[in-house]
Amino acid sequence: MGTRVEILLPNSQAECARVVDDLFAEWEEELSRFRAASGLSRLNAMAGRPAPAGPLLRRVVCRALDAAVATDGVFDPLLGRQLDEVGYDVTFDRIAWPPPSDARATPGGAWRRVEVDDAAGMITLPAGARLDLGGIAKGMAVDASISLLQGLGVESALVNAGGDIAVIAQPEGWPVEVQTHEGSAVVLLLRGAIATSTTRRRRWLQGRVERHHLLDPASGLPARSEVHSATATATSCASAEVAAKVALVLGRDRGSRFLAERGLTGLLVESGRSTPVGSWPIPLAAAS
Repeated sequence: MGTRVEILLPNSQAECARVVDDLFAEWEEELSRFRAASGLSRLNAMAGRPAPAGPLLRRVVCRALDAAVATDGVFDPLLGRQLDEVGYDVTFDRIAWPPPSDARATPGGAWRRVEVDDAAGMITLPAGARLDLGGIAKGMAVDASISLLQGLGVESALVNAGGDIAVIAQPEGWPVEVQTHEGSAVVLLLRGAIATSTTRRRRWLQGRVERHHLLDPASGLPARSEVHSATATATSCASAEVAAKVALVLGRDRGSRFLAERGLTGLLVESGRSTPVGSWPIPLAAAS
């Protein structure tokens, strides 16, 4: 999934980390749009026709479509072609200097025409469309990892996939570093999950145009929100990941309302300003 995965466990249960490693390897193999043999790549290659899809792929696609419905399409999992067109058509570490694109920006919304047939094990994408599950798969994998660890009897743990974090609670909480307008700070995560989306990473030049990987479905181009980092907390990591991305795309005012209306806590960061939402905690201290 193009990210570093960190697992914190009691020393006596350190061997349980292997189940998380195995889970992320399995999910990467099935859900990466950069692996030609992945289930997702095979599905994208058959856009416009019913395509076989395994249980994991169907589960993640259904969750992504539910998130699209819940956010009125601000979270859009069917922007794979648009990501390719702005130069993110290879893994980020391989992006060099893509030439200028003459492709016309295409707004999102085609997710409404995706059909999932669980009984037949098939998914049909609209012709010409491509799925990108990067905005939710990491969070779902973190949630699945926490469930696996709980099933093994682990009573205290943290799983972090590139800033998408979920925990098995411990009484004193888990210190988590978050971005602020001053740099970063540390807050305590007592339970549930926290996720951050930012446009300060995964940036590149396409010709002379600066790009980043968080697209606005309204335009099909990188979001131009004044918010450059959004952090959200939720009961699940997948929900926190979606909420953070949507809040960033919407910007400070609409993003704050989006989080508040759903009873979520978050922090929206601009240059020189941070906007807390809900019962956002006072940071413990600035991170060194």
